[in-house]
Amino acid sequence: GWDPCLRAPGVKDVDDDFPPFFGILLDDWGQETSYDFSRNQAFAKEDFGWVVRALQESQASGRGAVATTELETVRNDWWGLQAGFRVNVTWVYLSRAAKWEDALPPEVRQLAVPSGAAGADVTQGRKGGPFAGFPYYGTGRLHYDEGNTNLLWALSGWIVEEHLDEIAGAVRGTPINVRARGDGPPCPLPP
Repeated sequence: GWDPCLRAPGVKDVDDDFPPFFGILLDDWGQETSYDFSRNQAFAKEDFGWVVRALQESQASGRGAVATTELETVRNDWWGLQAGFRVNVTWVYLSRAAKWEDALPPEVRQLAVPSGAAGADVTQGRKGGPFAGFPYYGTGRLHYDEGNTNLLWALSGWIVEEHLDEIAGAVRGTPINVRARGDGPPCPLPP
C-alpha cells in the first residue's frame, strides 16, 4: 500500500478532497472544473502524513478508518481561519472494513467484496455486478438502488459502532485516543 511518509499522494491513493485540508493538491487536480479545493487548507502540510498513517493503522485493524488527531490551524484568509488554534478532529474516512466483510453472509460477500489480489487491496472496490465500486461510490451519482444504499448504510453504521467511544467523545467534547504530531515515528511529507 501507499506510505504517505515515503511518497506524496496520487489520485489512486486518497480521495482528492482530503489532502487540500493540508494544502496539498493532487497532480491531476483541476480535472473536475466544478470544484476548487485550492482554498481549503486548514492544517500544516507537515501534519498530512501522520494523520493519514493514523487512518491507515485504524483501517489495518479491520474496523474501518477512524482517527482522532490534535492539530493546529494555519491562517486561511478565504475562510477567515486564524492560525494557531489547537483542535481535535475525529476523521471518519469511508473505507472497507475487513472484519465487517468477513461477517457478511457468503452470498453478499461474493457480490460486494473484491476477490483475489483486489480483495487484499483495501483501496479497491468491487468490479462489476450489482455492487460495482462498493464502497467507493462517486458523490456525483444521484441515485442508488435499495441494495447499494442498504449495504453502504450497514458498513457505515458498523464502523461507527466499532468506534463509538471515540466518536461519542468527540461529540461530547471529551475526545479519547487522541494522536498528536510526534506520537509516532517521524513522517515528513515527501517532495
